[in-house]
Order: sequence, then C-alpha cells, then structure tokens
Amino acid sequence: MGRYLTKTLASGGYHAYAGARTDRETAELNVIKNIDAERLDVTIQDLIHAAVAFVKKQDNSLYALVSTAGIGGGPVPPTPIEDQSSLCIE
Repeated sequence: MGRYLTKTLASGGYHAYAGARTDRETAELNVIKNIDAERLDVTIQDLIHAAVAFVKKQDNSLYALVSTAGIGGGPVPPTPIEDQSSLCIE
C-alpha cells in the first residue's frame, strides 16, 4: 500500500519521501522520479532519527505524512485499490 501511494504521488508530480525496510526496496524507490527513499523501520529508533535527519537536510518541505506501517497486520476491511488511490489524491 505504501509503495503504491508513493508511486501515485510521484507520478502526479508530487515530491515524496519514502521509508523502506530494506536496502533493496530503498534502491528500487530511489530510481523513480520525484521519490527520495531512506531506510526506515519504525521499530528501530536509530532508523527513525536518521530518517528525520534525512528529510530535514533536503531542500523540499514536508507538507503531509502518511504512515502505512502496520497495515496488513490484522483483519483489514476490503477496499478496492481504485477507491484507496482516489482517497489519497483528492
């Protein structure tokens, strides 16, 4: 869900910061225009501090934060992907 949202925002011309749990995921996101990815696992405090420092040293402002960490860890009501994406952009 987070990757889809990030790619959708980036393809719409928005700049997106992304947190990814692995180096491979970070590298995959960093090749996409309008995305700056940083290694982030919200259960590791040092990675949270590093991600905050990363965003602070960028030239862009942060206008919104969307956290999808933990989604999928339990029952989630079925929502078609089309409905999810329209809620994110409008």
